[in-house]
Order: sequence, then C-alpha cells, then structure tokens
Amino acid sequence: MTTNNLNEQENRRYELVMAGLGGQGVLLATQVLIRAGVGEFAHVSWFPSYATLVRGGDCEGTAILSDEPIHSPLIYKPKSLIIMSMYALDSFVERIAPGCLLILDSSLITTVPDRDDVELVQVPATQQAAELGSSQATNFLMLGVYLSKTNALGMEPMEAELTRTMVQENKENFLPTNLQALRWGYRYQETTSD
Repeated sequence: MTTNNLNEQENRRYELVMAGLGGQGVLLATQVLIRAGVGEFAHVSWFPSYATLVRGGDCEGTAILSDEPIHSPLIYKPKSLIIMSMYALDSFVERIAPGCLLILDSSLITTVPDRDDVELVQVPATQQAAELGSSQATNFLMLGVYLSKTNALGMEPMEAELTRTMVQENKENFLPTNLQALRWGYRYQETTSD
C-alpha cells in the first residue's frame, strides 16, 4: 500500500490557466502559485501571456506543478481554468476540456457555458473581495477556491509565498486583504454546502 501511495504522489501534475484582463492580478496570482510550489514539486512552469495594453487587455497565466518533467509550458486545454472576465470566457469556450475544473467569477460573468461535462464553480469573487476590503484581492480569492478544490498546494506554502512576495514588492499594505481573500476562497465550498 505504501508503494502505491508513493507512486501516486510521484506522479502529481496540476495544470491551471487563469485568464482575465490586465490589472486583475492574473499574472501575479499564478506567479505566486508557482513560487509556492517550488519546494513542493520537482518541476514547475509559469507562462505569462498578455496583450500590449497594460490594463484592460487580454491576460493569461499558465501554471504547471509536476513531479515529472514538463515538456512544454503551453496548455491548450488545461485541467483547471479560472476565468475572471466575460471576454476571457468567450475566448476560452473552445479550450474547455471535458472534466475541466472551471471556476468563474459570477460577479462579472453572467452567462455560463451550457456544459454538463465540466465541474463548474461559480464564485461571487469580485463582490466578496470588495467586501473584504479591496476588489484587487479577487485574484487570490479565486486562487484559494482552486487550491481548495484541487489540493494542489496547502495553505501554508501559499501564505508564506504571498507574504514574501508582497514584502519584496513593497506592497505590505495589500497583504492583510490578500491573505484574507485567499483564506475566504479556500473556505468557499464550506460556506456554500448544505
């Protein structure tokens, strides 16, 4: 039995694409996820993609955490998608694979794909982040939901890396709200179950 568990652990692989608009913190959130995963996985990959606009343009962060080598940082149909804008959803409709974990910000996305072959999680993320203190924490709230659903990483390495990143970038004033949002997202399923 121990051998089977070790083999399962040796073959862990988590794929996430987080998509939205420039200014929503998509790249920062996926970068923090990857940095937190460095001590937990043998291989990590982060691939940012963004339009030429600084704010408001297409933005996508691809994160892969794996115990096996990663042969390409690109994923066309990821196992998990976090979508933070209606525009991003429209551009990803063809890329949603059967069995995909699809996490949508229901504060901003009012029309959802009519799919019964995905695990759909709708979170009023922007609204909730604003209630916690800043809608700029929406990215980490959504990441908390992802971590809760996949168990890709525990909260301890994520909180440590988020803290390190905020301090390193002289954004300590954002840290309490971001941590609170990450924790709220992680507990979201608990608050919505019967």
